[in-house]
Amino acid sequence: MGYAMHIRNIFNDIVPRANIDVKWLSDGRYRFPVIFSLERASRPFKVFEPTASEDCILCARIRKGRTSAEITPGMEWLPASFPIKAYHGICYPADHRAAMLVDDFIQFGMFADRMGDAVICINLRGSGASIPEHFHGQIHLDQLTAVDGASDSQPAFPMLHCAMETLADDGLLRLDRIVNFPVFALCLHGPWELLGCWVIGYLASSTTRPVNLAIAPTGRLFIIPRTLEKAPTQENRYGCSEMLGLISPVTRTAYDALDSIEVILQALSSCGVQHPKEQQAIVEHALWITRSLPSLRGVNCHAHA
Repeated sequence: MGYAMHIRNIFNDIVPRANIDVKWLSDGRYRFPVIFSLERASRPFKVFEPTASEDCILCARIRKGRTSAEITPGMEWLPASFPIKAYHGICYPADHRAAMLVDDFIQFGMFADRMGDAVICINLRGSGASIPEHFHGQIHLDQLTAVDGASDSQPAFPMLHCAMETLADDGLLRLDRIVNFPVFALCLHGPWELLGCWVIGYLASSTTRPVNLAIAPTGRLFIIPRTLEKAPTQENRYGCSEMLGLISPVTRTAYDALDSIEVILQALSSCGVQHPKEQQAIVEHALWITRSLPSLRGVNCHAHA
């Protein structure tokens, strides 16, 4: 069916759109979409503040009847208040909880597979989340289309189309490293239940740094470790969508001024993990989780807060 058609069917053919301009910057090696959504211009950078259930915006939207339970089974879907692009939605459990459950990954993954063109971006504390106390994912169409101002359909998230180097493959799970991209990242392939258990085991490490997660169709989980949430040259925090390569300045001035891919490369590099020894440590931890997953299942893969 596709994510866009699914949304339009639920909402009687109304297209959730944003007032958008888009351009592409490239240097022969990389090509990044840069997108400006007028709705995001009213969302300035703010320092993280803890949120309890009584003042949680996501909980309030449910109480006011502004969410739909028809988009993703077992989850609430809310049109993004500050959409990056058309069809941008927030998807989350009705319960106010920071814990990530294996069931969440199963639901997100099965939804991505059914749609075929939906990507679920997950920001956590320290990696762009505005409300990490209420676990949620940002659902996007994986293409920029005419609704977004593109002249023809173009990939929205460059990292998803990068080459990969296989680090481990046991026939059930395959761990790859992304190559030819300015951000250090891993991609795990496998059944959604195992991917959910893997993530919870990965995040249980005492040395785990902030991380973004992205769920894509055909059993793909992208893991993007972070160093900075906000690069010194940027006006706002970089979340998962930016780390995947969709650059979205929040002011018209910043959008118009962004005319060099070098600025993007520097910002992505600053927000990601650059040091080879740190990258090696992350890979070793990821490999250990992959090898140890049979013993971890049913022990500590139920939830992570």
